[in-house]
Amino acid sequence: MSDIPNVGAVGGASVLPPATQTKPAGAESSPAARAADTYTHLPESGVGGIYSKDGAATVQKLWDEALAATETLRNIVLALITGGKVESRFGLGAVEDTGQITWARRAENPEIDPELREEAAAMIGEDGYYGVRQTTARILDFARALAGNDYDAQTVSDLRAGAKQGFDEVARMFGGYEYLPDVTKQTYDAVMHAFDDWANEFLTGE
Repeated sequence: MSDIPNVGAVGGASVLPPATQTKPAGAESSPAARAADTYTHLPESGVGGIYSKDGAATVQKLWDEALAATETLRNIVLALITGGKVESRFGLGAVEDTGQITWARRAENPEIDPELREEAAAMIGEDGYYGVRQTTARILDFARALAGNDYDAQTVSDLRAGAKQGFDEVARMFGGYEYLPDVTKQTYDAVMHAFDDWANEFLTGE
């Protein structure tokens, strides 16, 4: 399986705030307003710095929102894969699910009713609700909803990190990626590839 992080990296993914905050084109400020403007030099960042009328408060707000969105997607991944409920302040409402792994374990359990096993196998199959394709699509749908309309490459990177943290936590709960059902390993790969494709839109301009 490609690009699978070490289980020990749970919670260790880096989430960075946006690099720059610029004034809208043509938004000239008055002498009094300019006196309140601030400029923070960031020599290690590779850019000139951060320009903001609200200064540190604006940067902190962006930072907090990025962290909150990342954490929300992490928890949504946990709910969709292992089962659970997530309450979101981002207008998504409650996200509640029995979890992909629940159905995968049912499909593998020879002690349960054969009809339930057959149903579970269909649920995690190629066209099933808990299969790789549909589960990946749901995770990316939530990620795009969290990104909103005005997002950039950093937003996609932050959300990708949140999804990875969710899968890392799932792996930790089950003792490592090697102990996860094949459908979950394949879903991890598919989700990471989907995020990479999304990020590439900024390179191709699509």
